Amino acid sequence: MKKEIAVLLSLVVLFVVTFMSCAKTGMGVDEWNEPASLSSLSKSTLVTEPTIPGGLAVEPSTGSTSTEPATGPAMTGGPVSVIILSPNGGEELEIGKTYRIRWNIANLPSWPTEWTFSVSLEGDERGTIIMNRPLVENNDYVDWKVPVNFSTGSHFKLKVKVVGSSRSEVTVNYIDFSDDSDSPFSIIFPLTHPPSIWNSVIKTGPNHTIAIPAYSPSINGIPLESGDYIGVFYRAGDGGLKIGGFSRWDGNGKNIAITAWGDNVVTTPDVKDGFAQDEQFVWKIWKRSEQKIYDAAASFETAGAMAEGATAAGKWKLNGLSIVCSLDGSGAGIKERQLNK
Repeated sequence: MKKEIAVLLSLVVLFVVTFMSCAKTGMGVDEWNEPASLSSLSKSTLVTEPTIPGGLAVEPSTGSTSTEPATGPAMTGGPVSVIILSPNGGEELEIGKTYRIRWNIANLPSWPTEWTFSVSLEGDERGTIIMNRPLVENNDYVDWKVPVNFSTGSHFKLKVKVVGSSRSEVTVNYIDFSDDSDSPFSIIFPLTHPPSIWNSVIKTGPNHTIAIPAYSPSINGIPLESGDYIGVFYRAGDGGLKIGGFSRWDGNGKNIAITAWGDNVVTTPDVKDGFAQDEQFVWKIWKRSEQKIYDAAASFETAGAMAEGATAAGKWKLNGLSIVCSLDGSGAGIKERQLNK
């Protein structure tokens, strides 16, 4: 019995020694030592930043893009942030004009060794405006000319994005922060760009006034939009149509008036440069958003309170006054030429 117990104890001692040896050598797996710098590895850090309400008005500018070099980012206290100042929502940017995009960057940390910076456009049309330019803390800007072949729309936003990084053999740290416009802004056709055939109105002297109430104009039953144009045309000596007067439709419940200029038989007796007495008005509407010209027909107030003061209807009369009752463009319209590049 004592012999059996001794054998059993020997087996237990052998098992324990074998187990400890295997545990130390990892059962044949090479031992892995944690690098001293393991604790310094970090995941990407996303910093959310505050945005300012509202937005500053965007004004056309002819200034050049800022090219000041970065002065060495340093932690100045407070959370890292970038804030778009303008356009920040609600503005109207006209195609072909130059606008100043403004932003503010604050409290950059000191540890990144590399920075990437970009300003991009999102919404109805997307694209990068600037990429990887020198990073400047505090207020900065870039002047951007809206391309002449750009799409129009009312759902555009800007995004300003900054990414800082620091790399070594075992660590990759980076910080990513950005800001979008608080609300959408619009890109529109130039408000002061009438069609090419309307490029000259001769103010001859004799005239006729046409009043157009806010409720009346439309194209195929759809009310006009701010920036559309309404014009009246006369027949020149060669039989072609020439513009005799026009006005831009402002919308928002505003009435407008067109001055239709008459033929000046005193200073230019051999040239028909305006409406003749009792000449019929020829109406056309230019749709800004489509760059199309529509033929239009008008009816006039001739009786009742709405016609008070009217001395004429659809024909030109010296010192006359016509009050439009309805004005509607029709058909598919004629495409106007592209804007000059």
